[in-house]
Amino acid sequence: MERELEGRTAIVTGGTGGLGPAVARALLEAGAHCVITFKSKSRADELDTELAGHGYSYTLQSVDILDQNAVDAMVRGVLSECGQIDILAHLVGGYMGGNEVQDMPLADWRLMFDLNVNSAFIAFKAVLPAMQARNYGRIIAVGSRSAVRISPGVSGYTASKAALLALVESVAEENHARDVTANAVLPSIIDTALNRAAMPKANRDTWPKPEQIAEVFRFLASDRSGLVSGAAIPVYGHA
Repeated sequence: MERELEGRTAIVTGGTGGLGPAVARALLEAGAHCVITFKSKSRADELDTELAGHGYSYTLQSVDILDQNAVDAMVRGVLSECGQIDILAHLVGGYMGGNEVQDMPLADWRLMFDLNVNSAFIAFKAVLPAMQARNYGRIIAVGSRSAVRISPGVSGYTASKAALLALVESVAEENHARDVTANAVLPSIIDTALNRAAMPKANRDTWPKPEQIAEVFRFLASDRSGLVSGAAIPVYGHA
């Protein structure tokens, strides 16, 4: 397989979540050096075991993506070690549903915006100066079909993912004169262990697989995607 990302440095936030390992593998297989952030040490150890022995270049770092100082410190460390940050694959997010607006606790609403918007703002803000200085960068965030197709009972999730799209478009517009792009990938129901457990009777054959979505990330991380910026790309499968 072509190593189109040879010489590139990528940060993969939320790298041990449902989509993270597949995206990390796709970028690593394409030749990128990946800095993979994690929250769960046990999941990080599992991923390390899975990736070891394949000749990949990567590091795993425990970082609180909602802590701006911690994220800034991580970015400084990556720049000191690698000299550049070419790609940000931002996979941090969360889902919460079940309450209509009048019944939703304010704490749940704020949590959705922390996980789905504020985490992205902190990560984008941290990497953009280095990308702008080199006139090169690829920012890819994971959104959701819910951002553009409204369903009842998930207002916090829907609103936060819609806000993420606006943030991505803002970054794209602010950097349209540079070779720094920002795009969002919008899955439907990803075929993960968590979703399988939550919906045991669903037809999982229609759900997009993490590896399929990761190929879209790989394209958007490459030089070939330079004309694409500010896009919200549906990856719904048949779900």
